[in-house]
Amino acid sequence: MVLHPALLLLLQVQSPPGSPSEDPLRHPNGRVPRSITAVFADPAPRVDGRLDDPVWATVPPESGFRRDVPSDGMPGTQNTEVRVLYDRDALYVAARLFDDRPDLVSRRLNRRDSFGHFNDVFFVLIDSYHDHRTQFVFGVTPAGERRDAIGSGDTNAGLDASWDPVWVAKTSIDSLGWVAEMRIPFSQLRFSSTAAPVWGIQFRRDNVRAGEAADWQWSPRTEPGQVSKYGHLEGLANIPSPRRLELLPYGSSQARLTQGPVTGHPFNDGSITAAEAGLDLKYGLTSNLTLTASVNPDFGQVEADPSVVNLTAYETFFEERRPLFVGGSNIFGFGVSHTTPRIFYSRRIGRAPSQSLAGTAPFVDEPVATSILGAAKLSGRTRSGWSIGILDAVTGREYGRSADVVGGPIRRKPVEPLTNYAVLRVRRDASGGSAGFGFMGTAVHRDLDPAEFPTLRRAGYAGAFDFFRRWRANQYQLDGFVSGSRIEEEPGAIGLAQLASARYYQRPDQSYAEYDPAATSLSGWIGELGSA
Repeated sequence: MVLHPALLLLLQVQSPPGSPSEDPLRHPNGRVPRSITAVFADPAPRVDGRLDDPVWATVPPESGFRRDVPSDGMPGTQNTEVRVLYDRDALYVAARLFDDRPDLVSRRLNRRDSFGHFNDVFFVLIDSYHDHRTQFVFGVTPAGERRDAIGSGDTNAGLDASWDPVWVAKTSIDSLGWVAEMRIPFSQLRFSSTAAPVWGIQFRRDNVRAGEAADWQWSPRTEPGQVSKYGHLEGLANIPSPRRLELLPYGSSQARLTQGPVTGHPFNDGSITAAEAGLDLKYGLTSNLTLTASVNPDFGQVEADPSVVNLTAYETFFEERRPLFVGGSNIFGFGVSHTTPRIFYSRRIGRAPSQSLAGTAPFVDEPVATSILGAAKLSGRTRSGWSIGILDAVTGREYGRSADVVGGPIRRKPVEPLTNYAVLRVRRDASGGSAGFGFMGTAVHRDLDPAEFPTLRRAGYAGAFDFFRRWRANQYQLDGFVSGSRIEEEPGAIGLAQLASARYYQRPDQSYAEYDPAATSLSGWIGELGSA
């Protein structure tokens, strides 16, 4: 595989002067997008789902929604009107969703972020960077169920629904249909500081009774891309950079008490107590760069993972729900194809200890997760167009205890070493979202004694490069990636890594690798070049 021609195509091929991809008023497909003007509100409207504030009457409505499905391009079966206001702190969106049978408007209430349940929903999708790739999604149903997500690609394939911003949405149902009113604080968005910014924006209505989805800024389904074809939000002026400083200290305690005396267990006398404290910090360095840090983060309120029975030899991947890693996670995405390997999996930070004492003694007491001593993350986008994500986390050395008999000696053994995780991701979009390239690097370092952790590697590194390029009004695309990795340790651990299910060097039907029990390092690479 040779990637040099593709790389040259990305770096050297430029649109001719005056071409559609260089015109900020046109989509990459050459069409002029629709625009909606935000009006400054003083005073701001009360968000109650009624639209009875006089300021809404001063804003001309936008309508003309056309179907995405079914009958692509046909007008929506029900009319929809949208208005936009703003003040110094937030963006306000009001939608009047007409329905000739308001008694049949869906009142079904699901959990937050139930994107998989087709329902009556009004969505606002914002590309505040106006890079034709980044999208902030806000949606609400007639019953008040909120749906929000963040994405980093030109399609919805990479949406991260675990992102839960702080915003307000109210709805009401009346004789004309239903109403949605939203307040989206600027502090929850990321944008470049300019005097009169132009943002990408899209409004979408899902109508469950008609089985349709209609877009304000319609484009044919046969054309690739979505974010790059949003309409324009104009009229914003002199939005101040919000001072996003959040300090969240916490303290928690737990106790498990058993009535009556408990005997026969050296680690449980009937009264087990624990206490923890920590601090979370979030600070906006600029309007589009955010520093997030945490000392002993609190994950006690995070939703539990679903129960899974894994009958394979391969690792189970769970969705990231921890707030420390969710914010800005879209920047750490890699590649544009569903076949792209997972370069960074944040759930390995703070995972269950790599070793267990279970089965080594009749009585065992060990932690269920590795404690994160501290972590810091810088994420956002520079004014020059670079998306940056930097993460560093340190997890502590963990110990387990075991005993053979009650009253006998208690043994203390390490089950996880002190470990540092580091991730760097940079990405550059070009040609109005029609091209992009980026680099990603990860590193893991463990402070371990091979005698205590014979199966763990002391260090691991990975580096990757990805790119894409579209041309001919986004009708054609070339994309690809190349990635390499390396692990280092004593021969025993590297030998076990060769025999693990991720590699199976001992397979008799392969000829590309040879099992080497004396190796002290292991390297490999993978690449892909595709077109669409």
